[in-house]
Amino acid sequence: MHRQHHHLTNSEFQYLISYVNEFDDDWEQIAILLGSKNAHECKKRYRRLIKKIKRKRNRK
Repeated sequence: MHRQHHHLTNSEFQYLISYVNEFDDDWEQIAILLGSKNAHECKKRYRRLIKKIKRKRNRK
């Protein structure tokens, strides 16, 4: 059985960023606090977000 992948909501992204600022790369702790994703998913989504932000900055 495949797990459905759900995108993070805007508020979940805000929490994710906040937790990374507080806990650095302790993805297990971040996942526990976020509650909707596992550690691997949190790390992957955060890195995607950072890449997206960098691409937008480079376009300006």
